[in-house]
Amino acid sequence: ASSPPPAASFLSVYFFSHLFGENRHLNMDLNFLRHDLLTTQSTSRFCLKVLPLGKKAKQKVVIGDSSGQVQAISLGKNLELLSSFKMNPSLPGQAQKPITYIDLSGDKIFVASGEVISGITRKGKGFFRLETNLSENITSMCVHTPHIWTAGEYVLNMFEEGREAHFYMSPDKVNDLCVEHISNDKTFDSILACNDRMLRVVKNSDLGGEHAVEASAKTVTIYSTKRDSTKDVIYGTENGYLGAFRITQQGLVKKWAKQEANNMGGINVIKAMDFTKDGVMELLVGRDNGFLEIFNFDGTNLEPNLIYQTNLGEALTSIDTGLITNTAKEEIVVSTYSGKILCFSNYQQDQNALPVAVAASSGTVAKNAEVTKKRNEKKIQAVNMDIERLKEKLELKKSAYSRLSEDHIAVCAEYKINDKFTLDAAACWILTLELDCPIEAIALQCDVDVELLDVDANIAIVSKSKPDKDSNTKLLASYRNTESINRMEIKIRTVEGQYGTLQVFVIPKLSPKTAQLATYQIRPLSLHERLTEKPGGIDDLSVNTLTIQGGFSLSDMNTWMGQCLPNVPERIQTEECAYWFRSTFQGTILIAKFKSGEAVFKSDNVSTLAIIKDFITKQATARKMQVKSPFEIKEDTCTNVLALLHSKLQYQLSLSEKVKLIDALKEIEMQEQDVTFLSEGYKEILEKAKSIEKEFELQPRRLEFLHGIVKNLYADKYKFKGQNVSHKLPILQGLLDKYDLKEVQAFFASN
Repeated sequence: ASSPPPAASFLSVYFFSHLFGENRHLNMDLNFLRHDLLTTQSTSRFCLKVLPLGKKAKQKVVIGDSSGQVQAISLGKNLELLSSFKMNPSLPGQAQKPITYIDLSGDKIFVASGEVISGITRKGKGFFRLETNLSENITSMCVHTPHIWTAGEYVLNMFEEGREAHFYMSPDKVNDLCVEHISNDKTFDSILACNDRMLRVVKNSDLGGEHAVEASAKTVTIYSTKRDSTKDVIYGTENGYLGAFRITQQGLVKKWAKQEANNMGGINVIKAMDFTKDGVMELLVGRDNGFLEIFNFDGTNLEPNLIYQTNLGEALTSIDTGLITNTAKEEIVVSTYSGKILCFSNYQQDQNALPVAVAASSGTVAKNAEVTKKRNEKKIQAVNMDIERLKEKLELKKSAYSRLSEDHIAVCAEYKINDKFTLDAAACWILTLELDCPIEAIALQCDVDVELLDVDANIAIVSKSKPDKDSNTKLLASYRNTESINRMEIKIRTVEGQYGTLQVFVIPKLSPKTAQLATYQIRPLSLHERLTEKPGGIDDLSVNTLTIQGGFSLSDMNTWMGQCLPNVPERIQTEECAYWFRSTFQGTILIAKFKSGEAVFKSDNVSTLAIIKDFITKQATARKMQVKSPFEIKEDTCTNVLALLHSKLQYQLSLSEKVKLIDALKEIEMQEQDVTFLSEGYKEILEKAKSIEKEFELQPRRLEFLHGIVKNLYADKYKFKGQNVSHKLPILQGLLDKYDLKEVQAFFASN
């Protein structure tokens, strides 16, 4: 922890952050100083809380980590770290399980670890223990004594006086929960943030309502408005949407939703708090890409405005506020995935709010600077003593290890992987890997043809190797880091119709050298995203129909759908199911309705139905099931798909012409200096010259990908008719090389 700096130091921090863009100060009253309080083991979401004020003027911070330890810390007068308690809530002799959630009820601390809930006083004494006998680990919890709500992967439980009172099974994974009075003012209802793009309101054991959101809901909280006593349910999604539902007598009503154009990291945690003390609560948002943001409501817009943003470089897992380093102004406390506990103090630019060292007279500044210098010298001396003690311990450990390693070889190093594999709006998959220690290298192996795309923020050195001809491997690549980073993103473009497994070997900068393997499924229709409701205009759309009939059950078909398409719920609670999907690349639609013994698929893309037919037939054959697959193909659907692909083909072909113009336009710019007389198209080419040249280098691969889609569309159309048209594909390729939309459409229409 660092003390408030003297004037020169504070101003240097202030100007550095403004000049070099370390933070985005969209509100000039927000100028934060960062204090690194503590580093623990890696933390899960919602495992940090600030206790209410006690006898002392500063508040305590409670942290739980992956080692199973719970500790409370505070800062002394000289900002030295003070430990209030450190304990393990598990019983003696029991295995320590990671802390997965911490909630408060007054100054009482409730900790979830595995399937056990423990109650701890602010002094670290246990006063309550509930062994729930749940089949799932508790990942979310809300406490309003004597009631406790818990959520695991799928199951919501409500306990009253330590006994289970209500139970609800969610159709898809639960990522977070909160409770609020919705159906009436006497009892609490549960609000679940679910993986299938739904917020579910549960009253006791019954589903009270489902509300669609823009993507997988990751977190949910309650926002109270003091002015008119209204309450909103605020949610955050996996692709960075922040939105709200107003709580009304009729239930939840959608109020607003927004996505920051320059930041689409998933929202891990939201804290509603009147941080600026202006009478209106702000939203403190922590994202999985390391961004800490503050939004406020100015009264003119329905949506909140971003007023502060900074990037911490790793996923934020918890946010809270309190009096940590001072006794006058609340500060933001956050935890990161690797276990860093950070505090952000806001020193406004007005005379009264600046640190004493800045606001005082020159004589006082000098005096305070001298006091600060002596205090820092004492801190440095104490830190040096700690370092020496740690060196001694390290030498003892090394000697013990060397004696042990004479007979044994260490093969394991402990570290955790926090990963995410998501489909983004640009029709590519983003693999995010984060460790609680630096990443040295990542190796990828895949048995289907995928393309690795550039990521601007990725500083790793990429190497690709040619797989052996006799192996099934289609991709071998490695990413090697030259700098110390804990988080990496890899962007992957898949080809629909090809499915298999992507294997990722993650190697940390630890000794001994070990690797962990993570596997990800590439599905046949991997570029489709699930929609939460029936798309508009679908009834007027010309679609092809595929019907599959056989001796399969509803559960069988749902399992096959989950293996074929992303974001399909693993559990179903109805006798019939209906799903809607959209291709993120082509924009085509897929409708799937099925029940026991029959499934009906409708799409304006013939290739989509061909992939489904081949995949389900293969799965049914493996189960020794006989299935029938009658179909109806509309001739005009191929024409419509070609029209959807036209702009993409046209853009790739236009790159050649643009590249030819770049040198000439640059020469004109050098000679004329002022190029305002150029047309807007030429100006755009000049401005984007580097990106155009970079895209042109990838053009052959892009065109091959697009041409493959068109050729598959043609082959699939006639495949349904029982015709083999492979001999006509070279003719189609020739038309694509000379590309003209009408000629290609005419070729599709001809027999």
